[in-house]
Amino acid sequence: MPDVLAIVAQVRITRNEVAEPIQEKVQELYRQVIEMRNRELQIQINSRLVEAEANKRGMTAAAVLEQEVMAKVEQPTEAEARAYYDQNKALGRRL
Repeated sequence: MPDVLAIVAQVRITRNEVAEPIQEKVQELYRQVIEMRNRELQIQINSRLVEAEANKRGMTAAAVLEQEVMAKVEQPTEAEARAYYDQNKALGRRL
């Protein structure tokens, strides 16, 4: 009887009857969990690498990021910013 989850009006509801209709959604949720774990792992790895580099340089992690990333990123032109805005607005994204 372990496969019977409930009995309603003398009708058994089995584990398979509950699992089958939602199996695809459950698999998608498992994929999302794996993806989120991988993202978090990458964040942890990157954070520790930046901290190690900051310690090596005698700087803060924020200073290393400013020097190595932010200072090297070009600001978008007005036209690029407008195009990005218009493209995402058309997709219904909140900006």
